[in-house]
Amino acid sequence: MGMRFNGHETMTVTGFEVYTVATADPDILTFVANRIINPTKPRAYYSVDEADDEASRAFFEITGVTGFFILNDFVTAHKDAAASWGELIPPVEAAMRTHYAPRKKMPAVKDAGAEN
Repeated sequence: MGMRFNGHETMTVTGFEVYTVATADPDILTFVANRIINPTKPRAYYSVDEADDEASRAFFEITGVTGFFILNDFVTAHKDAAASWGELIPPVEAAMRTHYAPRKKMPAVKDAGAEN
């Protein structure tokens, strides 16, 4: 388990933490991770047909999620007006942990000061 932030408990898996940040729109909530989850260009999805990978499809499997935006270390989720963030926060955080927390072994980097 993690610590509490904004009234919600952060979730920790192998050092991966997620906390929420409210926006001006009550149907939009930002989920911030403690590491970069999308180092490339911003990605926005507003239908399951636009979902182009396993992680983006996982967000649409959550009943009530209508779209999301991913950039750097955060996912901004959009919900149906009838849905409750209290019910959506745990599965959105779980999808983030499932798809973004696993650490991949990085290839060895040669020390710039080392001789060949």
